[in-house]
Amino acid sequence: MVAVSAILGMAGVGKTTLALHAAHLMRGRFPEGYVHLNLGAHAVNRSPLAPQAVATSLLRRLGVPATTIPLDSEELFALCAEVLATRRAVVVLDDAATAAQLRPLLPTSPAALILVTSRRRLAELPGSRPVFLDILPVDDAVALFTSVVGRERADDRSRIVEIVDRCGLLPLAIEIAASRFKARPSWTLDHLALRLSRKTGRLAEIRHDTESVARAFEMSYRSLPAEQQEAFRLLGAHPGPDIGLHAAAALLGRPVDETDHLLEALLHCHLLQENVPERYQLHDLLREYALALMHDEGAEEEAGAALRRLLGFMLHAADQADRLLYPRRSRLPLPQFRQLPGMETLLYDLDLDSHESARDWLDTEQAALAALASHARATGHPETAAWLAHVLAGRLDAQAYWSEAHDLHQTAAAHWRSMANDRCEARALIDLGATLANASRYPAAVEALDRALTLARAGQDPDATAEALSILGRALWHRGALTRSLALQKEALHIRRAHGDLWHTARCLANLGIVQRSLGNHKMALSAYESALPLARRFQDRTFEMRILNNIGDLHLAAGNLSAARSGFERVLKFPAGAISTFDLAIVKINLAATLNIPEELDQSLALHRQALAVFRSVSAIKHEADALNGLGHALRSAGRPADARDQHAIALELARSAGTAHEEAAALYGLARAEAVLGARAQAAGHLSSSISLAERLGAADQAALARKALAEIGPAGHPDE
Repeated sequence: MVAVSAILGMAGVGKTTLALHAAHLMRGRFPEGYVHLNLGAHAVNRSPLAPQAVATSLLRRLGVPATTIPLDSEELFALCAEVLATRRAVVVLDDAATAAQLRPLLPTSPAALILVTSRRRLAELPGSRPVFLDILPVDDAVALFTSVVGRERADDRSRIVEIVDRCGLLPLAIEIAASRFKARPSWTLDHLALRLSRKTGRLAEIRHDTESVARAFEMSYRSLPAEQQEAFRLLGAHPGPDIGLHAAAALLGRPVDETDHLLEALLHCHLLQENVPERYQLHDLLREYALALMHDEGAEEEAGAALRRLLGFMLHAADQADRLLYPRRSRLPLPQFRQLPGMETLLYDLDLDSHESARDWLDTEQAALAALASHARATGHPETAAWLAHVLAGRLDAQAYWSEAHDLHQTAAAHWRSMANDRCEARALIDLGATLANASRYPAAVEALDRALTLARAGQDPDATAEALSILGRALWHRGALTRSLALQKEALHIRRAHGDLWHTARCLANLGIVQRSLGNHKMALSAYESALPLARRFQDRTFEMRILNNIGDLHLAAGNLSAARSGFERVLKFPAGAISTFDLAIVKINLAATLNIPEELDQSLALHRQALAVFRSVSAIKHEADALNGLGHALRSAGRPADARDQHAIALELARSAGTAHEEAAALYGLARAEAVLGARAQAAGHLSSSISLAERLGAADQAALARKALAEIGPAGHPDE
């Protein structure tokens, strides 16, 4: 058995309760005495016990005669160590301030069971095993609340879950809230939950008699030196879920090394958590307490300065990371913000010097950056929030964070419009339009991009004009306006070539190929793709290269060359992990599924479709979801399951119509008709095929129209279309 256990954790987490419970259980095995001594690290109006006082109290409570207890410190500690080394007793040393408070009087190999509790980490306590306590699991938190109030009043688990969550799953907070509820028989669980949700704050509500969570926190806070108190308050002002070392240094306005020491000191006191290496966060109730301190101590100006430092640092760091990851992205340069003290040193120390480090930093800071942008808007920094939205546009698009991106870009566009800044509004609308198109919200995308194009042309900004033309052309392609889409892509290509921008020229060529493919001009499409592919490889853009190869494979698929198409798609899927986004991989999987032999490879086809559908649904990509459902329907029909196929095409048709995606609507009508024909519903099948033909002809989608005409010609009283 480990003879010394240090039970460690934040205020209110249940350290003393655990120690006393363990002591009670073990007293039968350690029958020669029991001592519970409060060392007073957080006692009100008195200092923690000195080591000499701890040793003297221990000896007296273990029955050592007062006349034999030495006055000399060394003799006192030696006697205490000797007693603890020979006597099988249970000793609870509660609320230790430091390891130095205990180290002189503890033996190397005690016979006693010694349980130490502390809000500090006590790493220097020799021979001890640390036991770190955390907040409770939800089920345990519910059980604790129920045990206090009784089962008669704890009759709504969902409401109790809400209550214990509002208590931060902290045992002390749950006990206090439960005790207060128990003492107020007129209260209901709904009423308690409402009180804990009020704007006045939870801390004011989590109290009973003389007990409160805020009081427990206060004792921890008041024991800190001034610089640690300031750091704790400022960390409460950070709006994100957690914070890294360099962001914390910006927030605190201190060098990195000094910040590291402050964070470690707060960790040592359990006022800060580190659930992931070098990512720091405050418990929800501690964050609320820190914010209350900021208000009570009149430090709002201090918090405002800290937020400006943090916003400036995160904006410039994100810009630096974005330029490493997407060096050729069409974008505006950041304006010269007022340089904050130490900014250059912080950015240099961050080591954003490679594609990998930039990607890792943005992945790690994604949630914090989104929270910062939202907080900046709400606290009077709309311009910084607007720039942050523009800086993050490439990353949000690549990672399919379209819901988050939509809010950021929409607010940014509104800000620039209110400032009559046409140049910046055009860019924000381009970012917004791209996001809306990716999320299959094509009418709104076209509206935003039309205005962006008007502003860019009026401002004689060729880069923004070409970008708006290109993205607007893609949105119109999705809506089936192929003729206008083709004209816009050609105009964008002309601008890019005129300015010698080879990478954007390649993008325009790829877009041109997509439109030509839809128009049935396969040779022109292949020529455009083959012109773009060497440029993608020249710039070592693996994602762009993958998309072109995928489109070439799609051409082979349309031509009936399944072997070449399958080989191309499988080659793309072998790209190194991380080189292609999950969303792009899902598109390739759908295309690969279309090349499989059905029914022999039905299981593989179903697996590929399900994987892709999960991705598309997770980001609300309705157009792509409809496309995947059409592919799934085709596979099921080919496998002899026409009823299942009909169901998939029917869902695809509903989705396509809701999103205004004409290509997918025409394909869904065709697939639905094929399935109904097999099931004997020839009249319904003919009607769907006629609708598919009309829609495809209106779009100029020659391939789709030809397929539907062929199927319609084959439907007759003698049978249904051949598979």
